[in-house]
Amino acid sequence: YDVVMDELKLAYLAGVMDSDGTFTIGVGTTRVVKLKQSPAYYESVTLGQVQTEAIKLAQELFGGSIGLQKPRGKIQQRPIYRWQVTGRLASVVTKALYPYLRIKRDRAAVLIRLREIKDRPRKMKTDLVRPKVRVLSDSTLTEMRGLVQEIRKLNGTARLLSFS
Repeated sequence: YDVVMDELKLAYLAGVMDSDGTFTIGVGTTRVVKLKQSPAYYESVTLGQVQTEAIKLAQELFGGSIGLQKPRGKIQQRPIYRWQVTGRLASVVTKALYPYLRIKRDRAAVLIRLREIKDRPRKMKTDLVRPKVRVLSDSTLTEMRGLVQEIRKLNGTARLLSFS
């Protein structure tokens, strides 16, 4: 019974994510500005709704944080509740929902590919720049930037990546 119920909850949540969720890749640039290093790329899964039921279910199943976005202007009259997970936890969520997704399956696949890159052995994705100091290799950065561009295109938020 529990297995069937869990599958039903995952399928329901996947349907909600297909409708009101976002699968994307965040780009942290603090390291670029402060440390002159490569940006940090991380998975991000977000769900926004005016009702709390699906938001609470997502948090019950996976954890994460819930926030409240206040109404803006006259178009959005009610506050929107937002649930979000990032990084490795977003990857866990994505893999759990993936079999049930229909509309946003392609975006979820991009997040899964990012996690596969991040989970490679350290020596396979980095270059030794001086003793005991490794940075992401140019080829790894190129792969990650490509995934960011791909997911932005799928989400309709494409813009040029620039870190200079």
